[in-house]
Amino acid sequence: MMKTIPYEKVLEIYKRLIRESGGVYGIRDEGLLRASLESAFQTFDGIELYPTVVDKIAAVCYNVIKNHPLIDGNKRLGITLMAVLCEINDIPLECSDQEIVELGVAIAEGRYDRKQIKSWIIEHTKRGVKNY
Repeated sequence: MMKTIPYEKVLEIYKRLIRESGGVYGIRDEGLLRASLESAFQTFDGIELYPTVVDKIAAVCYNVIKNHPLIDGNKRLGITLMAVLCEINDIPLECSDQEIVELGVAIAEGRYDRKQIKSWIIEHTKRGVKNY
């Protein structure tokens, strides 16, 4: 079972990101933000579209960045949520700040999809475990 971040906590994280790194706080589409966060738990005909914890984390990260539910800070929030979700689900990441920035930009530019984000997470785990 994947541990999640409550919506109110996501908003707190977003406010802190804007406060600490600049930009304009604002939710462009709350329904789209909620859908981006809940996307990890989608099913089709009773089958999970994102069956593993890492699949789910990658879906949240991707959808927050690509759906653009915020006025500003979509990449920052998507990447931060990915890192926090990894941490609370015992998937310790080991990467540089530059690698994180490059990942966010690659997703925003369409160079990384959900599967590539999943691979990135697995490649950057401290344990290097492949069964996430």
